[in-house]
Amino acid sequence: MALTPGKFSWQNTEEEESDASSGSFLANSGEVPEIALDKILPTMNQLEKKDQEIKENGGTKRKADVLRRSSEQMPPPLFSKPSEENTNKAENGQSESKDDDDNFSRPPPPKKERPPERRRDSLFITTNIGSQSDRGTREVNEDFRVVVPFKKSPGPAPPPTPAPIEPSEEKMPQPIGEETVATTRTNLTNDYAFFGVYDGHGGQQCANYVAEHLHNNVVGHPLFEQDTEMALRQAFDSTEVDYQTFCKEKKISDQIGSTACVGLIVKGILWVANVGDSAAILCQRGNSVKLTTQHTPKVDSEKSRIEKVGGIITNTSRLRHPVWHPVSLAVSRSFGDFIFKHEKYTSGKASGLIAEPDIVSMPLTTDDFFLLMASDGFWDVVTDTEACRYIIREYYRDVDSICKGLLQMVKTRAPQRNMDNTTVLLVKLADTQNVMSTIT
Repeated sequence: MALTPGKFSWQNTEEEESDASSGSFLANSGEVPEIALDKILPTMNQLEKKDQEIKENGGTKRKADVLRRSSEQMPPPLFSKPSEENTNKAENGQSESKDDDDNFSRPPPPKKERPPERRRDSLFITTNIGSQSDRGTREVNEDFRVVVPFKKSPGPAPPPTPAPIEPSEEKMPQPIGEETVATTRTNLTNDYAFFGVYDGHGGQQCANYVAEHLHNNVVGHPLFEQDTEMALRQAFDSTEVDYQTFCKEKKISDQIGSTACVGLIVKGILWVANVGDSAAILCQRGNSVKLTTQHTPKVDSEKSRIEKVGGIITNTSRLRHPVWHPVSLAVSRSFGDFIFKHEKYTSGKASGLIAEPDIVSMPLTTDDFFLLMASDGFWDVVTDTEACRYIIREYYRDVDSICKGLLQMVKTRAPQRNMDNTTVLLVKLADTQNVMSTIT
């Protein structure tokens, strides 16, 4: 008969099982088996040695120590009947997983080294987002921005026109005489997030309308999760059409337009879509990665597209109106600006101005430090690399301070310039320690 130390359970050897079957072992029947004297004497001798050790050393503390060591070294009682629970575990081949302090302990299994995580499947970490806007020397700030954290409920796709999702900051234009508007600072722990920068021109109405409706049209698309690119493209198109109807109803000028640069995180995938000259960069391990192409006639690809449809580009690299030649536009893609798009203004001639976005996507990884989106008022003065280095150096600070510092860079570098509206939106994707460790 073999006994497991500690928690007692019966584990009979083959010889003992044969003896039990022949009737020589009757512990379960309540009868005490005969035990050979040579099996008991070693136990009695051990007890006598321990008593002698206690007498020689004396003291209650020493006695307690000896007794404790004795209990650790002594075999379990010979005649203790196992509990029903332990008997069942022994029969099923199970053993106790928890060892008492008085029992021997097995060495822990070796730990398996996990490979470094290189991908986030969703935004389970907290993502810190902030933005700042500066009116510059303009009378009105026509820039708007939106930050919308949300979490879609499981089940069927949402209807095409859901209830509006409230942005995290009220989109109010900047009043005359004030330098900055309130900072948008949001902690995201959801699987989805939408953020955008909208740079209006000719008025505030178009940028304001797009900022209020574009994210709802994206999220409300029935294929939002299954085909995010299609959802983005069709949302841009429907927002353009809806804004045209809105202008007719509200008698808003067709000369008002807006750019749009939006970011969308869907289960760990970053999507960026843009029309116009607002732009976005992603910082990966200290290196800036350009995510957008600024849509202006200065860009070769845009110049070729415009000329292919018969559009005209001025000597100053602006988009000329097909009929009213003194009228021109700095961007080659935008929402609104219907005087460049509708036949009643163009006599059926194409100008080349469209609201079709360029779209890129990529999975977010632990190499991704932050996403920076800004209007052209920022990118005209600060390069991608300069912005990336500044944010890394100041990453330990809160997003309010970093965004204010970015705007201060523009003011410092162009103090005498007719400063444009400038808006920056920063999305922190990595923890501070990870980013600061790259500084040499």
